[in-house]
Amino acid sequence: MNDQDSEGKQGPADQPIAESRPAEPGGSEQRQRLSVARPMREIRAPADRILPPMGRVGAFFQLLVVMGVWLGLLLWAKSAPPETVPPVEKRGYLIYVSVLIQGLLALGLIAGTLWVSGQSWRTIGFTWRKTLGHEAGWAALGLMAVYGILLLSGVALMFLPEEYVNQIVQERKELFETFPAIPFAAVATVMMFVGIYEEVLFRGLILTRLRLLLGDWRGNWATAVVLSSALFGVLHLYEGYVAVVQIALVSLVFSVLFIYRGSLIAPILAHAAFNTINMTLAFNEDLQKFLQDYQPAQTILAILLGG
Repeated sequence: MNDQDSEGKQGPADQPIAESRPAEPGGSEQRQRLSVARPMREIRAPADRILPPMGRVGAFFQLLVVMGVWLGLLLWAKSAPPETVPPVEKRGYLIYVSVLIQGLLALGLIAGTLWVSGQSWRTIGFTWRKTLGHEAGWAALGLMAVYGILLLSGVALMFLPEEYVNQIVQERKELFETFPAIPFAAVATVMMFVGIYEEVLFRGLILTRLRLLLGDWRGNWATAVVLSSALFGVLHLYEGYVAVVQIALVSLVFSVLFIYRGSLIAPILAHAAFNTINMTLAFNEDLQKFLQDYQPAQTILAILLGG
């Protein structure tokens, strides 16, 4: 080996020693240490990308605060003495006001929990993946899946005794009669708000935090979907046992749409459109008169409005 080659190569002892500096706040060294402390979770679905870097304790805390307070206040309101609750025919627009209060309470609790945890709304799905038209297309697919499932459930109900089916139809009619008719613009506005707050609460917070609570295993999303959908259905028990099953299936569709898109935009659009269509059909007097003497059509409509 000649002298020129030996001069051009340095041994380990000849290598320059990098200057050791303390890590600066927010610097790359600090981020590297954080990444070691909190390893990147495996990405199995687009919704995994929005999950915050938090453990089971943090997820349980958020679920406990939001659901505990929200459900506690709802149960407290429903436990009011019967003499203080106005009859159905006198409630009027108060029922819409109560829906708005429930939604604002849920959104307020979620906002406070995210703020205390130092998390953004993106961690519950408020993020855009494509254009609004693209998300609307996915929402339309989800809406078709929802009505397809409801139609299949209606076919299954046809095998039940006629008296039971008639009872379901009557219960649905009485339920929608508790909502006073309002202009279409008002219906769409209220139903959009309901779609927003229910998707933010049940898909954005409950579904994602259940996923974090269950940890990193292959069936975490499926289990979280089943649990959150069952809860969503049970909270509609006032509509009847059949409606609980139907609404749980509707929730399952919205949950899958959310997981696949990794965003709440498409589920919110689908949910709002679903509610708006149902309320509009229920308030359509011409349609009701047309179906008055045609029992099978009334049955199918009542089943499709089950969510």
